[in-house]
Amino acid sequence: MFKQAMEACGDVVLITAPALDPPGIILFVNSAMASLTGYSLTELVGETPRLLQEPATDRAVLQQLKGTLREKGSLAT
Repeated sequence: MFKQAMEACGDVVLITAPALDPPGIILFVNSAMASLTGYSLTELVGETPRLLQEPATDRAVLQQLKGTLREKGSLAT
């Protein structure tokens, strides 16, 4: 039922294990996330979110995301 709800919502969903340093592994992604990134579901699950970073990724933004995760436990909007 959870998987069906996450697929039907249409929003990008990525759920990781609750760890920041080192980052938790990706436990679940929906097809919207796979479509956005170009990776398949099986390529994403089991990896860390660092897979989605590029050399040009702004480190200040990453630190802000980590701070939000530490404070709120989620990046859900």
